[in-house]
Amino acid sequence: MAPRAGFASGSVMNFAENAHCSFVMHKLRQQQERGRFCDVVLHVDGRQYRAHRSVLAASSPYFDSILRMQKVAVEHLSISCRNQSAFQSFLRYMYSGCVSVHRGNVAELLQLSNHFLVFKLKNYCAEYLEHNLNLANCLTIREMAEANNVPTLLKAVASFVSENVEDVLNDPRLLRLDRERFVAFISDRRLCLPQGAPLLNLVTRWVSHDLEEREGWLRLLLTYVDWAVVDQNTLSQCLSRDPVFKLSRRCLHFLLETARQ
Repeated sequence: MAPRAGFASGSVMNFAENAHCSFVMHKLRQQQERGRFCDVVLHVDGRQYRAHRSVLAASSPYFDSILRMQKVAVEHLSISCRNQSAFQSFLRYMYSGCVSVHRGNVAELLQLSNHFLVFKLKNYCAEYLEHNLNLANCLTIREMAEANNVPTLLKAVASFVSENVEDVLNDPRLLRLDRERFVAFISDRRLCLPQGAPLLNLVTRWVSHDLEEREGWLRLLLTYVDWAVVDQNTLSQCLSRDPVFKLSRRCLHFLLETARQ
C-alpha cells in the first residue's frame, strides 16, 4: 500500500507505557474483588473466592496445568487452607506481586506457595524464616523446611544448630517432641549433632520425660548413638546420673545390651 500523502515512508514512532502492566493488573485485582469477569471459584474452608483463570495460570504452573483444559464456563476448585487471611494474602500476591509475610501467616504461605509452585513467594517465606531463626523456633522451622522442600532454609537451620548445639540439645522443647519428630531430629545428619555422650544424654532425658510411655523406645534410640566415642567413664556417669536406669530395669537392660554390641 502506498504511504499516505505527506508522510515519509520510513517514519515510525514507538510508544510504550511503563505503568500499563501495573494498571492492567490493578484493574484485574479490582475485578476479582468485585467478582467481575471471573471464571474460577476457589473454595477455601467454607468460603468462596472468585478469580480469573488467566491470572492464576500465569502466576502458578500448578494452576496452569489443571486449568489448561477449559471444560466449563466457571471452574470450581477446592483448596486446603484454614487461615483465611493467609489465603487472601496468597491470592492478592498472584494479582499484585506484593505480600506482607509475618509470623501469623508464614507457615500457610510457605505451604501454599510450595503446593502451587509459586517459587518467588516461597523464597520470600524462606527468607523471612531464616531472618527470624532463633532457639525458640529452630525445631519448628526445620520441620517446615523439610515438609516444604526448602534446602536453603534447611542449610540455615543446620548452621544455626551447629553454632548453638549445646543450647539446642538442652532446650526443653526437644523433650516434648513425639517419637517420630524426635527420631527425625536426632537422625538428621545435616544437623551434624555430636553422636557420642551429648546425644546419649539427650536420648535418656527424652525417655525420662515420660518414662511410662517412652521406655520401650530406648533400644531404638540408642542405635543413633556412636558408641565408638562413648568411653567406659562416660557410660558409668550416665548410669549413676540418670534416674531412668534406677527407675526402669528395662531401660538399664537396653543400655547395657546396646553398649556391649
